[in-house]
Amino acid sequence: MDATPESLRSFFARDQLRNGRGLLIRAINPQDKDVLQEGLHRLSAESSYCRFFHYKNDLTLQELKDFTEPDFDRHVALVAVDEDLELVVGVTRYFFCDDLPLRTAEITLAVEDEYHGLGVGSLLLGHLVDIGRAAGYREFRAAVLGENYKMLDVLYNMNLPLRRSMEGNTVEVHLSLDQPPVI
Repeated sequence: MDATPESLRSFFARDQLRNGRGLLIRAINPQDKDVLQEGLHRLSAESSYCRFFHYKNDLTLQELKDFTEPDFDRHVALVAVDEDLELVVGVTRYFFCDDLPLRTAEITLAVEDEYHGLGVGSLLLGHLVDIGRAAGYREFRAAVLGENYKMLDVLYNMNLPLRRSMEGNTVEVHLSLDQPPVI
């Protein structure tokens, strides 16, 4: 896989949801600002809270710019599109972490509520892992609210060696990208 920013800006892959519907995974782009804002409006209060650690109804103009105009080097973002409805139903991203000794990136994931349990999160993160490995990352980490069992299940079922720790009500999950999958 070519993990250069130029190549990643045009990244796309086709997958299939557990219900048989087609899913397109592609690089986010600046034209997705309205789509991202509309997607946040469709998230339940619980899903919004789990993603941002507080209730969030709107993204600021700066957040929309930051989220839809990644450099595809230190910040990579992908969206999942339900091909039948031409609707963005999930987004994942990683950010390079300067403050850690390993080549590590922080990951985030949000999936529309009615698509929970259909494999959107696992498919998105699977592609993000492939990109991260190709870009030389050794570890992904995610800070997840302890009550966010859906996200924890997705991370634990990635078949990657992991370690976790608790700090307050937050679970810190570290996924190893430079070790073979756990089977």
